[in-house]
Amino acid sequence: LWLGTNAGGLRYADASTRGFTLYRKEAIGPQVLASSFVRAVIRDRERTLCVGPPKGLSRIDATGAALSPWRPPSAEAARLLDGYIQALHEDRGGNLWIGTTSGLVVKEPSGAARVYRHRPDEARSLSEDFVQVIHESPDGRVWIGTLGRGLNEFEPRTRSFRRYPVGTANPLGLPGGDVNALYS
Repeated sequence: LWLGTNAGGLRYADASTRGFTLYRKEAIGPQVLASSFVRAVIRDRERTLCVGPPKGLSRIDATGAALSPWRPPSAEAARLLDGYIQALHEDRGGNLWIGTTSGLVVKEPSGAARVYRHRPDEARSLSEDFVQVIHESPDGRVWIGTLGRGLNEFEPRTRSFRRYPVGTANPLGLPGGDVNALYS
């Protein structure tokens, strides 16, 4: 069991010893992270643990040793990862979706990165840069929940988003803009 904490780093609870292994910024040796604030954790298909602290995407291999953080190839993606990572999801195609407080980065299996941001003049852009949750439904659709501006459905053919309306003026819309969890 992996636990992400605020300021306490990442901890691995070992049921056999009833103890914890601590990973944090201040650690020396194989347990060092980019930051001790951890908001998201997933294990990818290559068995690498992806950890979402501020200041980059930390990674831990299957033996428990910290790997060098993933550095995106574009400056724009790198800037987004310098903020807080709030959500992580690996889709069935092997793309790693990284939701931050400043937008969305999608790391492709090739290592390339796509960036999605809210653009006020583009109706098919992400509705809000603060991404709180990412979910893939059983039919393969990827959903993005934001802080303040609701739900987005990713449309892979056009690499754009369908926004779901927020506010009580629309009876078919969401009552509020904060989407904290998604499940299907």
